[in-house]
Amino acid sequence: MSLYLYGIIGQTEAIDFGPIGFKGGKVISLPAGEIAAVVGPPPAEIFAKLHKEILIAFLLAHQKTLEQVMKKNFVLPFKFGTILKNESEMIEILKEGRKPLIDLMESIKERTEIDVIATWEVTRMLQEISEEDPEVLVLKKEMAKGNADPVLIGMCLAKALKKRAEGWQKKIKEKLKGHSVACADHDLLNDTMILNSSFLIHHDKEREFNRALEATDSDFQNKLRFKCVGPLPPYSFATVTIKRFDPEEIRRSAKILGLNGKAELTFVKKVYKELSRQCHPDMDPNLSVQKFEELNRAYELIFDYCKDKPRFLSREAVEGSVRLESAIPQGGLSDAA
Repeated sequence: MSLYLYGIIGQTEAIDFGPIGFKGGKVISLPAGEIAAVVGPPPAEIFAKLHKEILIAFLLAHQKTLEQVMKKNFVLPFKFGTILKNESEMIEILKEGRKPLIDLMESIKERTEIDVIATWEVTRMLQEISEEDPEVLVLKKEMAKGNADPVLIGMCLAKALKKRAEGWQKKIKEKLKGHSVACADHDLLNDTMILNSSFLIHHDKEREFNRALEATDSDFQNKLRFKCVGPLPPYSFATVTIKRFDPEEIRRSAKILGLNGKAELTFVKKVYKELSRQCHPDMDPNLSVQKFEELNRAYELIFDYCKDKPRFLSREAVEGSVRLESAIPQGGLSDAA
């Protein structure tokens, strides 16, 4: 029976968290040594085929489950939508990934994520800029004389608005970064949003961070609206994913490289080096550029497939091959100065 994987906790015994999963599904922990997987029944729906609004509802349910688990256990979250074939596959993944998972949990277990969003009223900001910005004021005077194009004023306003947004975003982050371990930026969803960032903080620094946010809010004199969400599992800093490989793509790539049986990294590099010499267009103008590009793509896939350990190339072996990968911000999770 397939399992939906929410995350990993440091626990040696099974725990029944109750009906907190998708649509009231029962969520439990399945231990494997010092760590345990937090799992539940997967939803019947196929995420890839859902409309955005419905998919967001499932994502929020996923996060809500993790937040419930987090009330009593530090949880290392897995990527939304991670589904395992059965309990045996889950146990195998935990055993194989035991050390990196434990190391990652140790590096962030005393930390939590707080998400901060800052928005403004665009109309109000444009009005302020039109009354304060020197370049806009000059253009307005010229337009009154009939010497300036209104379109030019609009472009100038947009430029000044963007500059203000970037400047204010920088100020906010400078004030908050001193109270956090790391910061991760997310896409701005619309013109009213100037900041959409996640901050990783020590558990015992949460009040200090909130005070800094309140002081920042006061500094902007109600020109911004701040929304703070947390504490949360460290979604933006240490989400773990499971990578699978397509057996047919591996078969085609192995054929291009002339590989059989097993892919071992040192040998794969040696084969690629020799083949790249033979079919590189710079060696012979008559050689196909397309063939060389196919060789590169094949090498990149097989390299990725066997970079952690030698792997067999049979369909059955590829279908059973999974790898844990964790997303950690550039620069790591070392304490901020």
